[in-house]
Amino acid sequence: MNIRSCVLKSVIPAKSAQPQKITPVDQMVAEEGLFALSPAQVESVRREFVRQAAQWHLQSGSSYAAYASRQGFRMDMLATADGVGALPLLPSMLFKREALRLAHPAATDILWTTSSGTKGSISRIPRDDITLRRFFASIGNLSNEMLDIQNSDITVFNLGPDADEANNLWISYVMAGITVMLPKSRYYVQANRLLLEDLIHDLQATLGQRIALMGPPPLLADLAHALVARRIRLQPRPDSLVVTIGGWKRRSGERMPRAAFDELLAGVFQLPSSQVRDTFNMVELNSVLVECEHKLLHVPPWLYVRARDPGSLGVLPGGHSGVLSYLDPTARSFPCFVLSDDLGSVDENYKCACGRCSDVLRIERRLNTVESRGCALKMDSFVRN
Repeated sequence: MNIRSCVLKSVIPAKSAQPQKITPVDQMVAEEGLFALSPAQVESVRREFVRQAAQWHLQSGSSYAAYASRQGFRMDMLATADGVGALPLLPSMLFKREALRLAHPAATDILWTTSSGTKGSISRIPRDDITLRRFFASIGNLSNEMLDIQNSDITVFNLGPDADEANNLWISYVMAGITVMLPKSRYYVQANRLLLEDLIHDLQATLGQRIALMGPPPLLADLAHALVARRIRLQPRPDSLVVTIGGWKRRSGERMPRAAFDELLAGVFQLPSSQVRDTFNMVELNSVLVECEHKLLHVPPWLYVRARDPGSLGVLPGGHSGVLSYLDPTARSFPCFVLSDDLGSVDENYKCACGRCSDVLRIERRLNTVESRGCALKMDSFVRN
């Protein structure tokens, strides 16, 4: 199953005698007006979705269910006010070491998606048809909500491989999820090589057009430096976009400060800095967060994101810095109750100048080795199963 077929299945109903049941989660990830719900509505919907997802995994007889039992967690605890926040978390490193045991026993037609990995460390995530369909529906909806690209006449320059060459690398799924259904999408990576000359040639023909340039920061920086060296300044429409997807993992020594990176890209494309946006995702998470024009990552209403105390893993109050955790009910084939390797904070019910009111995620830095070792102790009872 390649990316193109996954995306098509997410937007085109299957022709079968038994139509697949559409759940409230399926409806929400695809509905317009994602950030129109009141804070009270978001709280109610999110907790119910997470509770249902937790029941699905806790009743499965899976390794996660056994792990939760050993942690002293019971299903009746989900009914309490803080029950969702007390769900046992899976450190992201488990998906590098215990991936096979994390798949839900009832999952079929699993696609093993992978991280890009550093130093040979690769996460493997089991995604079934339902999980993938929800992902593509949500990313299409969010990209339209935050970037206004799905329903507009826009040319997308994708600094990644096309759908047929991407294999199972998750960042390619994220990029293709935004672009593969847009008729004016062009791809500029072949055999792991950026087609820089073709890209520059095509960009020079975009005078006065609305375009979106999407890709990993290092490749976007390569393009920008090449344009500067050749004294080429492009002039697309001022509502064009530059969207970063992924990070600097394999080229961390070249990492630029965010402000300098945005200034570089905005300068060569002659765009307002507000049109240079970032996204956030990790392979262990089945949802993507997209920045608004004020460069804030708005949390979609189904996703429960909280900072945790590094020692107790208790939920911290809004605005307090801790280890970031994610409860994502859109995943069916694996328990997406993840303790990340990032430090940050969550501003709850933040009223943004963009007009949206939502939780806002602020990522500060990666955990260092000592902190990671402490968090790793939390998974002992899972490994001992």
